[in-house]
Amino acid sequence: MNTKELNQAFTNVFGTEADATFFSPGRINLIGEHTDYNGGHVFPAAITLGTYGAARKRDDKILRFYSANFDELGIIDVDLDHLVFDKKDSWTNYSKGVIKFLKEAGHVIDSGFELYVNGNIPNGSGLS
Repeated sequence: MNTKELNQAFTNVFGTEADATFFSPGRINLIGEHTDYNGGHVFPAAITLGTYGAARKRDDKILRFYSANFDELGIIDVDLDHLVFDKKDSWTNYSKGVIKFLKEAGHVIDSGFELYVNGNIPNGSGLS
C-alpha cells in the first residue's frame, strides 16, 4: 500500500484527508525467539509486510478507530475521557489501554483523533 492509496482509504472511511501516514514493518526473529526478555541474544529483522496507519487530529474528545482488517466492525467511537475495557470495542481496547497509560504517565492527550489501520501480515503466520 503506498501513501496515495492509504490517504484515499482514510478519506473513503472518514470523509476527509489524513494529517499523517505511518508504516510499521513486521519482523522476524532469525534466532532467539522468546529469549530477549530473559537476557538472551536475538537477531530480529524488519520485513516488507507490516501495519499501515493514517490519522487526523480532531477538535473534540472522540477517538474514531477503523481497521480494514476488521471492516465488518465499522468505525468504533470511544470517548477520550472513558478509556475502559469494553468487549464491544474489540481490537481498539489495546489502543485505548495504551492511551490510558500514556495519560496516567503524565503525557497530555486532550483531543481526539481518527485512525485508519490496515495490516498485511497474515494472521497466524508467526510474524509480528
